[in-house]
This record gives sequence, structure tokens and C-alpha cells, in this order.
Amino acid sequence: MTRGLWGAFAICATGMMMSCSSMSRHTTDASAGFNGGFEVTHKGLPVNWIVYSPNTVADADFDVSVDTARMVEGKQSLKFDVRASSGMGGRKSPGIACEVPTSKGETFQVAFSIYNDGTSYTVSLRAVSAKAGVDGPTFQSSTSNSSWHRVEWEYVIPTGINRLRFELNVLSAGTLWIDDVTMTSTSD
Repeated sequence: MTRGLWGAFAICATGMMMSCSSMSRHTTDASAGFNGGFEVTHKGLPVNWIVYSPNTVADADFDVSVDTARMVEGKQSLKFDVRASSGMGGRKSPGIACEVPTSKGETFQVAFSIYNDGTSYTVSLRAVSAKAGVDGPTFQSSTSNSSWHRVEWEYVIPTGINRLRFELNVLSAGTLWIDDVTMTSTSD
């Protein structure tokens, strides 16, 4: 009887492990710093960013790559060529995220540049900790740009929070470029 239970457990555990897939791709390189210009990559994806890639987003058809022809600063930007997206946002849509450490009351200047050709997308800030989250500003658009569009926010970290999360989600088909993301503490 005991052997049968262990056998059933082993089969269930193996099935659960095989059905689990990573929800994002993430490579860390401390020497690259924040990497908001997407200048440092590993296997074609930016380091120090959580990437919701074609390998991790089930209900989407897209490519994510660096583009050396269209950029705001540096030598490249990050490009999403989206043929289909669930529109659900978060890890269920093409996108990226990054978290930086913070302290209560710390003020951050956050900025990014977007070039959009036909997509709907959201960019959001969220103050997070292991047990809580507080929504910050969100920028949502479906307007195509004929040039780069710069968005800037100032955000004060609430009590009980120790990280600030920047997240971009591409919600519909089209092409979107992002570059020159900055998250800078302005507190003394």
C-alpha cells in the first residue's frame, strides 16, 4: 500500500512539474546597472528586466528584440512586434517589468520614451512589498506616434513599501518601441 501511494505521488508530482512553465524571463547582470536604455542584453533580451517573452506568454503571438535603427538614447531600444495579444495585461501580455529598492517617503522621478505604431498599451508604476501593493500612476494609450513620446512622473513611496515596480504591457497588435527608462530617487 505504501509503495502504491509513493508511486501515485511521484506521477502527480512529475505531472505538476511538467505543466508548470516560467511566467517570464529574467537575466541579472549587476555591472549593467538599471539598464533603462536596454543597451546590455543576454540572448537578445535586456538584462535586469523581467521580460514577458514569446516563450512565457501563452495567448499571444509576438517577437521582442532590440532595435538599432530606432532609439532615443544609446545604440538601441526595445521593440515589440505584436501580431496578437490577449489584452489581459500583466504577465499574460507581451511586456517588461523592473523593480528597484525604495524606502518609505522616498521620492522617485520616473520617465520613459515610447514610439507606438498601432498598439494599445499600458505603462504603470506600483509600489510593492512582500505583503502589499499600492497602485501608482498609469499611462494607457492606443494612439500611434509619428515620433517618440516622453512621459514623466514623480512618485512618493508609501509606508510599508520597499520596492517600486515599472511595468509595460502591450495589449493589441502593432509595433511598439520603448527606450530611455529612468527611475531615479530625488530624496536626499
